Amino acid sequence: MVERDYLHLPPPPTPAGFEGLELYEVQMRTSGNPLYAWLALGHLADRYDLSSNEPFAVPAWIAETVLAAAVNLRALALGLPVSEGPEAESAPKEALPQVTQALGLSHGGWNAFARIMRDHQNIDLLATYDVLHDAGLRDGAIYAILASQDATADMRGLRRKIAAARLLIGAKPRQTKRRRLSLARFIPKPTP
Repeated sequence: MVERDYLHLPPPPTPAGFEGLELYEVQMRTSGNPLYAWLALGHLADRYDLSSNEPFAVPAWIAETVLAAAVNLRALALGLPVSEGPEAESAPKEALPQVTQALGLSHGGWNAFARIMRDHQNIDLLATYDVLHDAGLRDGAIYAILASQDATADMRGLRRKIAAARLLIGAKPRQTKRRRLSLARFIPKPTP
């Protein structure tokens, strides 16, 4: 797949010190995947000297994710349930498999890591679409090329993936030209 730099999009206003986190926030809010908050926290940590005792601020949306995970981890440590259901009891032996759930990274078959990989594949698909579209190809030809790369997707599925990727990168959905349906051609013309 062809990669394209989407960071050239104009970012929303950002408080000083939080530059570079806008895309993570858009992705987390769009997908509901808390792993984006953890990635943003890692991005922040890379920019600070963690060996110093200097405190550093984090945006509220990251703090909410981290604090929710802390509450869930405390519940596991105290043997309290993190979720409802048959696995709600958490003896120390059963607590370890529930950590990803406590961190908000898995629940009911949903997996944040698989989801983020799918998000990145969709963004790659969008980049390929945009390059082909900028080269002058029409949608039908573009989708035929994309379908040959992703044998599991039909045109409708590809459109959904591309639309989801546009939201993940904070871009506005592309407006497609729709033809007006005219019934005039179906109405018989009066004969004189």
